[in-house]
Amino acid sequence: MGIKKDSASSIKRAFRTKLREFYDEHPVDSVGSKLPSRKADQVYLRHLCWAYEILSDKVQGPNYMMVGVAQPYKEDNALQTLYGLAAMGQAHSLYLKFCTDNDNKLVINNPDSSRKRTPLYIASRNGHYRAVEILLAYSADPSLAQTNGSTPLHGASFYGHKKVVQMLLEAGASIYDKNEWGNTPVDEAYDKDMLLLLQSYEKKEFYKMLLKCRSKVDRVLLIRGNSSVTVEYQKKIIAKRYVLKNIDKYSKWKLCWHGTKVSCVESILKTGLRIPGEKDAGGKVVSIRDGHIKDMTWGKGIFVSESVCYSSNTTYAESITLDGENWVFVLECKYNDKATSKYDTLGNTTSTYEVKKDEQVSEMEKRITDSSIVGVVGLWLIHRKFIEDFKTRKEATDYLESKDHLEKILQVEY
Repeated sequence: MGIKKDSASSIKRAFRTKLREFYDEHPVDSVGSKLPSRKADQVYLRHLCWAYEILSDKVQGPNYMMVGVAQPYKEDNALQTLYGLAAMGQAHSLYLKFCTDNDNKLVINNPDSSRKRTPLYIASRNGHYRAVEILLAYSADPSLAQTNGSTPLHGASFYGHKKVVQMLLEAGASIYDKNEWGNTPVDEAYDKDMLLLLQSYEKKEFYKMLLKCRSKVDRVLLIRGNSSVTVEYQKKIIAKRYVLKNIDKYSKWKLCWHGTKVSCVESILKTGLRIPGEKDAGGKVVSIRDGHIKDMTWGKGIFVSESVCYSSNTTYAESITLDGENWVFVLECKYNDKATSKYDTLGNTTSTYEVKKDEQVSEMEKRITDSSIVGVVGLWLIHRKFIEDFKTRKEATDYLESKDHLEKILQVEY
C-alpha cells in the first residue's frame, strides 16, 4: 500500500490514499453501483481492504478476513462472518446471511473484541455502499462508536465516501458526535465537498427530527423503482422507510396511514397519536390542525386512511423539498379494526384528491375516537409524484410494502 512508516497513522493514511485512487477511477453512481464492474477490480478492492485489516489489527485481522478471498473460511461465529463480508463489501452475501440465519440479526450491533468496531463501521469506512444499505435495513445502529469514539459517519467522512455519508445521515447518524480527539465527522471531512455535504444537513428539518427520534427507529430501508414501474423511476430512490422499535404488539391490527407534519413527530413517538383535547408528551393539549374543520364534536378524533395515496395528499401530509425533489411525509400505522364502536368510516374530505380506480369514495377515512386502538409503526418519506402516479391503491400499497426490494436491488453484486 505504499507505507513508508509502520505506524497506525501512516497505515491509515496510506489506505485512504489507495481507496481514493480506486474510487476516483470507479465512481459510485446514483444507486451505488461501481463502474466498471470487472471481476479484477472487485478482487483488487477486496484484497486492499483485507490488507488494511491485517496491517492495522494484527491479532484479529487474519482471523475474520479469510471470507471472500481465495482461501477457505472457517466460521467461528456469526459475528466474525459479518465482519468479513462487511469489510469486503459482499452485499449480496450479507443479504443471504440475514435471510437464512437469525443469529446474524442478533449480533449485528455487537462490536469486535479488539477495537469495538461493528460491521457497519467497517463497511462504512471501506466505502461499501451496498453493504451499508443492507446492514441498515437489518437494524445496524449508525450511532455506535468504536474504542476511540469514531462512529461509522466519522469513518466514511474521513475516507471520502460521499454516498455512504449521505446514506448514514439519512439513517439518523449524528454529525455532532465527537471522538477521543474531539473531532466530529464534520472535522474529519476528507475534502471541501464532503464538508459542504455534512454542513448542509444541519439546516434540514427532517434531519433534525431524525436526530431527536433515532433511538425509536429500528431499521431503515431505501426503496427504489424497479422494472415494474415507469422508466422515470427505475433505480431511483422513491421512498425512505423508518421502521420503529417495539411494534410487535400491533402485528394483528390493520394497516393504515396518517399524514402529518415533521414537527409533530417527536411528540407523537413519545405519547402516540392523540385526539384533540388530550395532552401530548410535553403536556400540551392537542388541538385541531390548521386547515381542518374546527368542530370539536366531529373533529375530535384521529383521522387515518387505509390508502397511502390518500394520506399522502398534501392536505394531510407535509410536503418537503430535499435536493430539489418533492416528498411527502406520512406515518405508517396499525388500528384495531375489530373495535368497531371506536371508529367511524368517512368519505373523501378533501377536494384536492383524485380517487383511485379501486377506491370507494364513501370509505376513504377512518375517524378513530379512542387513541388506544391505533399505533404508529413507521415513518415514511415518499416521492410525491411517484405516489400520485399510481392508478390504484392496491398497486401503491403492494409496491411500498413489498418484501422483495432488497433482493431486487442486489441482483448484481460488486
